[in-house]
Amino acid sequence: MLAREDWSKLLPAGEVTLGQTWELDHGVGVRILRYFYPQTENNYADLDRIEQHQLTAKALSVRDGVVTARIDGFMKGHHSFYSGRKADPLGAAIVGVMTFAPGKPPSLQLVTTSAAYGTRPFKVTVQTVPHTTR
Repeated sequence: MLAREDWSKLLPAGEVTLGQTWELDHGVGVRILRYFYPQTENNYADLDRIEQHQLTAKALSVRDGVVTARIDGFMKGHHSFYSGRKADPLGAAIVGVMTFAPGKPPSLQLVTTSAAYGTRPFKVTVQTVPHTTR
């Protein structure tokens, strides 16, 4: 779940124009991408396992104040199959879509287009759930 102070950091400042690009907030991106790993015995998604990441948005549609943006990105890090054991490398190419209107929480869905945990491929889909209470 993303609180207002988090989801508002995913949106660009000011009015959005068609074709505009922006980077999604690094800290909020880490909180979302911490779930990009395959099911293992260790399902603790700690924040410090992500070493690099980037999420970039591009406005594909701006209609009646509603923006639809494509998200492209990647993440690299590590994850332990068992808690307290050696961590294997983890990497993923990511694509997604974000839809939002001014002052309202965005809808954000991200999926892996290619991902590997060590030498094993995996797939992940993550959808944010905005926290709408004040």
